[in-house]
Amino acid sequence: MKREIGSAALLEGWVPDAADIRIWGIRSDAGRIEAGEAWVDLGGGRDVRLAAARGAALVLIPKSARTPGRDIPAITVPGLENRLPELAARFWRHPAEQIAVAALAGNGSSSAVGHFLAQSWRRCAAGARRPLRERADAMHHYLPTADIGEPFTLQERLN
Repeated sequence: MKREIGSAALLEGWVPDAADIRIWGIRSDAGRIEAGEAWVDLGGGRDVRLAAARGAALVLIPKSARTPGRDIPAITVPGLENRLPELAARFWRHPAEQIAVAALAGNGSSSAVGHFLAQSWRRCAAGARRPLRERADAMHHYLPTADIGEPFTLQERLN
C-alpha cells in the first residue's frame, strides 16, 4: 500500500525550512527502494547510487553526514538516527495507536506462543466490527522480528 506525503509535513518540527518533496514510501534499505520513495541514509552515502538507480525521490541524512551528490535531493535531519521509529509512525499515520500491540521476547518457545496469541486474536476479531476483522484477516500470523527488519516495514505492515 502506498501513501503520499510531502517531506515538509513529515519533518515538521525537526527541519524548519525543509523542501516539500512528494514521497510515496520510506525505507532505510536502498535495495528495497521503489520509485518515488524517500531513502533514510545512515550509511554515509555508501548506497546513494543504488537508491538513485531504483528511483528514490529524496534522501534523508543525519546532521553528521555529508550531503550526497546531485543524484537525489537531500534533507539533513538533526538526530535522524534516534528518530527512525517516530519517522515511520508519522509517515504511516501512527497505526500502532489504533490497534492493540503486544510483543514477545524469549527463546524458541516464544514463536509458538506468538502463533497461539495471533490465532486467538483472529478468532476474537471474527465477531468484531468490519475494519478490525479485515485487519486481523490480513495478518496471517504474528510478525516475527526477523521478518520486520526496519521500523518502516513494521509501521507499513501495521497500517
